[in-house]
Amino acid sequence: MEKDYLNLRERVVLILVIFLIQMIKPWEYSHQFTKFWDELKEIIKK
Repeated sequence: MEKDYLNLRERVVLILVIFLIQMIKPWEYSHQFTKFWDELKEIIKK
C-alpha cells in the first residue's frame, strides 16, 4: 500500500533538508532547482 501523505516528522525533516540545500547551493544554479522546489512544496502541502 502506497503512502501518499507525509507525517509531521517527515515534513519537518524535509523542510530542514530543503533549508540546508538552499543555504549551501551556489546561486548560479538556482534556475535548475525551480521545478524541483515546486514539486517538493506540493508534496509537503498534501
